[in-house]
Amino acid sequence: MTTTNTIESLQRASLRLHVASQGTPNERAHGRSRIQPTAEPHSLDRILRVLAAIVLAATVLPQAFGQLCRVSYETVNKDRYVYGRINNECTGPHSKPFGNWGVDTESSNRVDGRQFEGWCRFRRACDRNGNCKWHCRDSWYEWNSCTYGAWAPPLVGFYNHNNHSQQRSTRGVNVHGTGTMSYSNGCPVDSDGDHINDRGGCVRPLGYRRNFTISGHRMALYELDGKGLTRYISTDSHVETLRYPTLSVPASVVSCTEADGCEPGVVGTWSGPSRPPASYRKTDAKAAIRIKRLEFSDEESLCCDPLVEECD
Repeated sequence: MTTTNTIESLQRASLRLHVASQGTPNERAHGRSRIQPTAEPHSLDRILRVLAAIVLAATVLPQAFGQLCRVSYETVNKDRYVYGRINNECTGPHSKPFGNWGVDTESSNRVDGRQFEGWCRFRRACDRNGNCKWHCRDSWYEWNSCTYGAWAPPLVGFYNHNNHSQQRSTRGVNVHGTGTMSYSNGCPVDSDGDHINDRGGCVRPLGYRRNFTISGHRMALYELDGKGLTRYISTDSHVETLRYPTLSVPASVVSCTEADGCEPGVVGTWSGPSRPPASYRKTDAKAAIRIKRLEFSDEESLCCDPLVEECD
């Protein structure tokens, strides 16, 4: 049975299936030459064709779009670095020079949380002017968000990587975004009579030859200003936007054996950003998709449950 993919996403990113092109190479190469003009159909013929299309749609649509496997996923990151010159916490009423960073994606917004954790927490350090104090006193692991003037590298206490001239996160994997999509897969089917559905629903999502894929993923990094109510009157400062052309999870590793859904928690291939180019990049991180939950939906109640009723 051919799986039809329906995309319900809160994002701009397109979720596409990797499927081989149809037709022979010769047909694809000469597709245009095969188009021939046709005679204008009689008005009665047009009416009959429209009626036939309506009847066909009424028959096919419930099966094609009535049953969906809804996929909830997270976008995650690791191996976070800050290399370049950052000028986001140098002036103003801020906790100079450190701050927590958040992430905007194509499907979700930044939060004052653990989206892009740094390395500094409860640290006493002295700047180049001899001013010594405790830094990073909030709940987050923060970044040095100003690398100029009194905090220019190399400087002990304000950098933790590459001879105190760069920064590297000391934390593990962070969740920086969420999203959803759906695809139609028909009703669950018990093909061998063992009272266990082995086709349809959320069983074998997308088959074993295709991938869950996000194209055009972005991580827009912001230094966050203010806490609590002051977040509403503060302005977050954009640091850099990292772009990832493709993030994917092979459907073969999801292994959802339940027709009603499951929580596989599978993380796909880790990818580095393609933009900005490495030579101009101020920050860096690897990103991936985690398939969080699959859930079968039969809103029209068209599917038969062999455990509670007799199915043809």
